[in-house]
Amino acid sequence: MNVGSSEGNRQHQASLEQAVLRPAQDRRYDLLAMAFCLFIAVLALWLGSFREVGNWGVETDFFERDVIQAARIVAGQPYTNHHYPPGYAYLLALSSHFTHDMFTAGKILTGVSVGLIGLVSYRLLTILWGRRPALAAIVLTLLALLPYAVVASADMVVNLALLVSMWMLLRHETTRAVCAMAGIAAGVAYLLRYNALFVLVGAPVALLILGKETDSWKKRLGRIGVFSGAALIVMAPWLLVNWHRNGNPFSSDLYQQVAAHFYHPQGDGFGRTIAEMGQRFTSPWDVMVHDPLRIAKRFFKDVLYTKAAHLTWRVIEFPAALFAGAGLLLYFQRMTKKRAAFLILCMAGYLLHGLAGFAVRFYFFLFPLLFALVVLPIFYFERMPISGRVAGREWAVGWWVFGLVALAATYSTYVSTSQFLRLEPKHLLEAASMIKSRAVAGDRIMAIEPHLAHLTGLEVTSAMVADSLDQYLATVAGEHIRFLVYSEHEEDYWPGLHSLSQPNQLPKGYRVIYQHGPSRTIVYEIEGAAASP
Repeated sequence: MNVGSSEGNRQHQASLEQAVLRPAQDRRYDLLAMAFCLFIAVLALWLGSFREVGNWGVETDFFERDVIQAARIVAGQPYTNHHYPPGYAYLLALSSHFTHDMFTAGKILTGVSVGLIGLVSYRLLTILWGRRPALAAIVLTLLALLPYAVVASADMVVNLALLVSMWMLLRHETTRAVCAMAGIAAGVAYLLRYNALFVLVGAPVALLILGKETDSWKKRLGRIGVFSGAALIVMAPWLLVNWHRNGNPFSSDLYQQVAAHFYHPQGDGFGRTIAEMGQRFTSPWDVMVHDPLRIAKRFFKDVLYTKAAHLTWRVIEFPAALFAGAGLLLYFQRMTKKRAAFLILCMAGYLLHGLAGFAVRFYFFLFPLLFALVVLPIFYFERMPISGRVAGREWAVGWWVFGLVALAATYSTYVSTSQFLRLEPKHLLEAASMIKSRAVAGDRIMAIEPHLAHLTGLEVTSAMVADSLDQYLATVAGEHIRFLVYSEHEEDYWPGLHSLSQPNQLPKGYRVIYQHGPSRTIVYEIEGAAASP
């Protein structure tokens, strides 16, 4: 009896000590998470401050779509882009009032958003798995996001909104107030990008399984109604505007990208392939019924293999990917309602993005889940007995294993970020300086990439309009173009541009005012070109 009583007292004392130490330990995890999120945000903003031009790719879209639309908003003109909703352009326009430069505003929005993504992901994963796995997961998440956190684009802002809507839905018991807040967040995300549709569809499914076992179907459907109604109220102004302009509240030309992905031999990675599909198809319905068997075969191949492999080896990477399979098994083994709801939302997003080509930036919202799968087995099997003279001795290996994984991730992040920063076409600064020294008000520049137009403040005309030198000469004369740009990079997007690659083949009136050998960039000034009125 005394032995049992003594053992019971020791267990009771240990429980009391754990109860006292647990809040302090929780605060330590919270502080570490906040500190790391702040560190990554500041690092992203600092690295971004050295970028003056912007890279090719996603920042091309930023300059030729987001900046132009934001400038229209600042000027009091209506939003006209038919590809995306206006939320990000309005946010960019508002931010530019403080930075006086759209590119700087875009970089700041991205840098701040990446830090907030870390905080929201930490809170979300803490609800699902506790603070220790959550902290480890966001460290890997933010390391993977850092190469993209120096980019001026809508992607980080959009994925922050998507994660906020998921967190709102799961952070408390599913009361009507919680559903309303989650619906508002999902509506805001929809106004930023249409891919938020997966939250609007996935959340009602998740709400069917959340709540108490005794909840009636009427109560569950009521919560879905509150969520959907709150989202609709936020979305309504843009839906009405879109309906008035285009005859459909959900009108968008995104179906052209879907068509290019499934039907064009070169996929949807080029603007010209998407434009070609816009000439063949006029609606999402046309795309889907054209060859449904082909779409189904490509879709299932993508979501079951191709994109899963890309996420594994391009996002999670080695050696972290070695743990993800065991993490997925643990996730299913230890399933709860909230974990199931989170998985439903993530899978809805994953399936929706199966309608387009793969780009890592489309899947930022999945990063917390992916890296949670990595850290779950690390900490689940962390206490491994070591044989020795002292019986029962154990060594906690979880943080040691995680440290090695994080070290590999840090190296990969360093390599990717360094490479991205080195690839910035800084030679365009010299080209822009030369153009500005010769330009007058009303001059126009013809190019495929919009960077020089942004740097010089000139109006840009797309060079994707001709296939031969004669066609270019006629177009330039008709459009009153003053500066014409050729580069080997731009030729990859529009082969017809090759006709401008040999200055000695152009007429005398086309004078080379800038040439960059390594990138084969040439800027022509057309003598005698009249400025636009």
